[in-house]
Amino acid sequence: MTIGNSVTSIGEYAFRECNKLTSVVFEDTEGWQVSWYSSFSNYTSLASADLADASTAATYLKSTYCNYDWRKVEISG
Repeated sequence: MTIGNSVTSIGEYAFRECNKLTSVVFEDTEGWQVSWYSSFSNYTSLASADLADASTAATYLKSTYCNYDWRKVEISG
């Protein structure tokens, strides 16, 4: 599965029942955050290197952070 550049959010539990999901490619791995709260008042930034690994990205989506809201933020350089 590929998460395209135009994707800026992923809802909680979007991939929870995808046990056969083993590989996810993020076209852009920078700027992803996860949070228990839809307001993102408290969030965790995901490492680009972790999302660049297709197996790790799949695990994050289907189990590690499956019950979190995901959002992509612009990284200013």
